[in-house]
Amino acid sequence: MRSISGLFVPLFFVCFKVFGQAFTVENYYMFPINPGQTNYLAGTMGEMRGTHFHGGIDIRTGGKIGLPVYAAADGYVSRVRVQIGGYGHSLYVRHPNGTTTVYAHLDRFSDYLEKYLIDKQYELESYAVNLFPESPEFPIKKGEVIAYSGNTGSSSGPHLHFEIRDQKQRILDPLKFGFDEVKDQIRPRLVSVSFTSLDGDARINGAFGSYEFATSRQDQTFRITKPLSLKGNIGIAINYRDTHNGSSARNGIPEILMTIDGDTAFHQRKSRMSFSKMRNIVVHMDYGAYTRRRRKLNKLYRDEGNKLDIYLKTNDGIYFDDSPKEIGIYLIDAYGNRSSFLKVVNQRRLQYPLTPVINDFEILDNFMHIQGGQGGDESLSVLANGLEYQKQPYTIQGNNYYLWDLTDGLPDLIVTQDEVYNPQFLATVPSGQNFQFYHKDVDLSFQPSTLFDTLYLRFEKEEIEAHELFKFFHGDFPLRRNVSITLKPERTYDTEKAHVYARFGKQLNYVGGEWENGKVKFKTRDLVTFTIDEDHAPPTITPIKLNTDRVVFVIDDKLSGISHYTATLQGKWLLMKYDKKRKRIWSQLPDENMLIEGEVILEVFDNAGNSKTIKKIITNS
Repeated sequence: MRSISGLFVPLFFVCFKVFGQAFTVENYYMFPINPGQTNYLAGTMGEMRGTHFHGGIDIRTGGKIGLPVYAAADGYVSRVRVQIGGYGHSLYVRHPNGTTTVYAHLDRFSDYLEKYLIDKQYELESYAVNLFPESPEFPIKKGEVIAYSGNTGSSSGPHLHFEIRDQKQRILDPLKFGFDEVKDQIRPRLVSVSFTSLDGDARINGAFGSYEFATSRQDQTFRITKPLSLKGNIGIAINYRDTHNGSSARNGIPEILMTIDGDTAFHQRKSRMSFSKMRNIVVHMDYGAYTRRRRKLNKLYRDEGNKLDIYLKTNDGIYFDDSPKEIGIYLIDAYGNRSSFLKVVNQRRLQYPLTPVINDFEILDNFMHIQGGQGGDESLSVLANGLEYQKQPYTIQGNNYYLWDLTDGLPDLIVTQDEVYNPQFLATVPSGQNFQFYHKDVDLSFQPSTLFDTLYLRFEKEEIEAHELFKFFHGDFPLRRNVSITLKPERTYDTEKAHVYARFGKQLNYVGGEWENGKVKFKTRDLVTFTIDEDHAPPTITPIKLNTDRVVFVIDDKLSGISHYTATLQGKWLLMKYDKKRKRIWSQLPDENMLIEGEVILEVFDNAGNSKTIKKIITNS
């Protein structure tokens, strides 16, 4: 055991149990790319990626494609998969100890696996495949070249994504398995600490809301230099950065602890994670800060509905009274490098109160935080439950602010001295229940698993630039599963070509939907603004290369997007690989000795059912 500021923290494990048997992990796996050389990472296991935790490590390839990828240990190929997005070309190898290693975003497989893949693609007449070879079919030796690195799928640049999974397909941290190829003597950096009001009496430097404070390093310890006054139940979250030697990539941190006056109040450790719980990241982090400012704030408390099992100790907020309390936060990366944060709050008289910056009002958990006028004890009227309520303000530097607890009812109108506005509330939607909501413009259907927490549903409909806009005000509210929505447009649409789109400014993102009796129904995990648009324009096809070795095209669609494509050579199905990022497709013959001769027909379809066909005669001349 090692002691950190009086806190005992267990050392990282050096052995792992599979089927109840423990084995030493040292040297069991070899590094899968450039083994024996210093390598650099672009991502680590458990790193927060917005809507999921990263599943493994991303190993940089210096911007190159085609580096040999080696099997990390003896085993057999258990899965071969090709996706247009996601992991792209990926390979799964099962090992005698029960674990599986995964190699993703590959450019191609070794020759015998590539032939197996192409044969299956022609047999199934599909570029995207998910194959499970029989266990004896492709035995693998440790150190064997099994593939070549690439940039396929949703990769944002050439690299190898590498995972180690246990017998239940839960991801493990590869950096805990003794790889010397990655060097890390750099301590994590605590960038900022955020404090959030979790009850109506909670204040941060006199203000209700959520506030982030930058840190500075003093004698190897991070601190906030400004005096802090915390009152009531407060949620604490942090923004951090961790890098490896020679790399500027921001990586995740597997272990975080928080103490209050020396007692452990929070402890998380990402040593093993389940894919089925990945969506819980949206309540593990401050999702509002992420959607509004792209800030990834790791909560040091457990939010409503969070089912992650990475917490050794947690809380539902820390209660602060007027007495001083010391907050300690400790960051420990996969190589044991540590950083600490210390701050004593409520130590000095509050001199610099915070001034909330809100536009009319904001909603934070169960509270509506309302901007009022200036001066005096101006009251605010809330019309809710068929009654009128008078609310008194709390005042900061002459500005009035008000709180309304939404569990007391949904306001129909808010009346200040200067304004009257309708917050557009429709209903309180409880979590964990079936809930149906019906409205003249929209219907919604929630399943028990849809919500993490209670939703105070807000909606309005308006028309802008000849579009009907169905506006939900919950882009920063995370959903666990899909909600089913039915839009009831007033306009008449060509239902063969009209679909639902999510609207962000003037950008439209295709959602889809099925029409019935003049209504369109779809599912989504984002309660944002939706509109309906018609797509009558076919996709475009641009020939890039046409010869007997290969045909290459660029395919694109400006509105609904590419749905699928099909190609034939002399009337027989022709495999066309697809790089969605570059919008390119190119031919792959079943035999390298074959030539492309005769008529090639390519037909491309968009999501609205429009199609474009191109026919080319290829001759060997």
